[in-house]
Amino acid sequence: LCCADVYRLTAAKTSPPPPVIPDTPPIAANKPLPPSPKAPPETPENQNPPTASTPPNSAGTPPNLGETPSPSPLKPQVPSIIFSEVITLYFHNDEPDPDTRATTTTRNYEQTYSRYIVMKPIYKKGYTKGLAADRRSEAEQRIDDFFDQQVTANYLRLANFTRDLQATLANGQRVTIDLRGYCSPRASSDYNVRLSKRRVSCLKNYFHRFENGVLNTYLKNGQLILNELPLGESTAPSGISDRYDDLRGSVYSPEAAQERRVEIVQVKVE
Repeated sequence: LCCADVYRLTAAKTSPPPPVIPDTPPIAANKPLPPSPKAPPETPENQNPPTASTPPNSAGTPPNLGETPSPSPLKPQVPSIIFSEVITLYFHNDEPDPDTRATTTTRNYEQTYSRYIVMKPIYKKGYTKGLAADRRSEAEQRIDDFFDQQVTANYLRLANFTRDLQATLANGQRVTIDLRGYCSPRASSDYNVRLSKRRVSCLKNYFHRFENGVLNTYLKNGQLILNELPLGESTAPSGISDRYDDLRGSVYSPEAAQERRVEIVQVKVE
């Protein structure tokens, strides 16, 4: 026999070739499908793709850059005090310390404000006295507006201003505040100059005693300066009553009440 015949004989005696087994085995019934491989996430339009120096990992996501230390947070900057409008603090007639010729007082504005604000009903009664019924409602509204929109609103502004002032001073800046005191024309001019000084003194005491004296260090070392200018009745309009027998016009009218004040007129920050 030749070699070819042997081959044919041997091939005839062998078993038929086994069936071809597919790469993926058939899925058994009632068995869950295996999870599909996750596709790599898309790169957002606003995110640069990984560079050659930082290749993506096997999952296709950008590498973890957590090993790079984050920059230290910047120290917050404390803004300077913002002063854009005069703050006006109001007083009841001949307050503080009535019937004295002193130029200073031990009271602070928080005390005089607390006593003043509860006098709104007295002002309503005094200002509406003698008015007809159709005019009384309008007069009461004027008193409400004065106490709510002027007296209380400015007192709240003072509190916010002083907190900002404390932060500005703590930041190392120097602050100069100009205070002006005023009076209504009731009483003599000399008396009213002294009264306007007492009113400025009252507001200065407020700064000294604010939050248990937190500003006193700045007042002592010259970082906070309070300048005062008592003007008395010199700027009061001529039409405001100064008569002692005209309580409605010289004490309880909004026009007279608006003259009894101290103003924070200017703040300089360096």
